[in-house]
Amino acid sequence: MFLLYSNENYIAKKANEIINNYKNSNREKLKKKFELFHLLVFLEKANLKNLKIIPNEPGDFIIKNENEKYVIEVTSVFGNKDENIKMKSILNKIFGVSEESKNENEISFDNEVMKKIFLKKITEKEKKDYISSQKATKSFLLIVTGEFNNCSITGSWFLKFLRKEELLFKKSFDKVWILDYFASGKDNGPIIIKDFYNEFIEYKNIYSKK
Repeated sequence: MFLLYSNENYIAKKANEIINNYKNSNREKLKKKFELFHLLVFLEKANLKNLKIIPNEPGDFIIKNENEKYVIEVTSVFGNKDENIKMKSILNKIFGVSEESKNENEISFDNEVMKKIFLKKITEKEKKDYISSQKATKSFLLIVTGEFNNCSITGSWFLKFLRKEELLFKKSFDKVWILDYFASGKDNGPIIIKDFYNEFIEYKNIYSKK
């Protein structure tokens, strides 16, 4: 599993409670539960609590905090089709969803493939207008990823293998959040980045001239 200490079942239960009244097909509800699971993990790791979360479209969720309203878009970058199937298998197990075949193998990916998907997802999401359509205060993009074959001490794969010029123009969201599963050497739990653009530039300025 994700080794989220003792909180995996609690997070899944909370996601079920929020999504169960979501008026859509069972398939869409399950997809929404997976997205919400990732969002709840991020919020817990970021110590952001007592927020009202509402399923939404366009923009996967609305978060309300006092008088402010934020729209959150969630997207995953796990590589090719087979890798996505493996991640869904892990989530199915957490939510108690039966499946015909299960693949417990580790997710492996090619850095160039991941980079292309990462940039493609950001570009696609930034073409949409989440603020005015939802009358929201701010918009956030949560990118969910995971890595097995990288040393997190030297930086996550997207910090190391993306170049400055590939991201400098992409700043439509108020913040881009990152949830990176399996990156923590301590327990294979997730790490988070609350401000991806700033952390990316800082990393490149320190470790690279690219």
